[in-house]
Amino acid sequence: MSTRGRWSGWLGGWREATVETPVETPAPIARNERGMHGEVWTTADECAFVRGLGSHWRAIPGLPLSRVELLRRYLAAASRRVVWGGIDRAECVKLAHALLADEVIAARRARQ
Repeated sequence: MSTRGRWSGWLGGWREATVETPVETPAPIARNERGMHGEVWTTADECAFVRGLGSHWRAIPGLPLSRVELLRRYLAAASRRVVWGGIDRAECVKLAHALLADEVIAARRARQ
């Protein structure tokens, strides 16, 4: 049991409240093998993330980071990333390079 204070409204003021706090020991999770909520992050998930980079902002002009810049930054971060868990690094990096090339070619065609 622990005692914590809580605010009880404008006129009620500060009150002490005793709260039962269950102690649970979480199961050990391998480093970077599971996501924030315990699910396994797969190569397909990482590739879907890469495909979605910048896609939500395309309709909003003037945003600070373009899709090209986000893909470049992903590749820079991927080169420094040490733990990939069960993710196939080569496949994700290859996809990011291909998408970046496609974006650069599309941008050049749009300028002509």
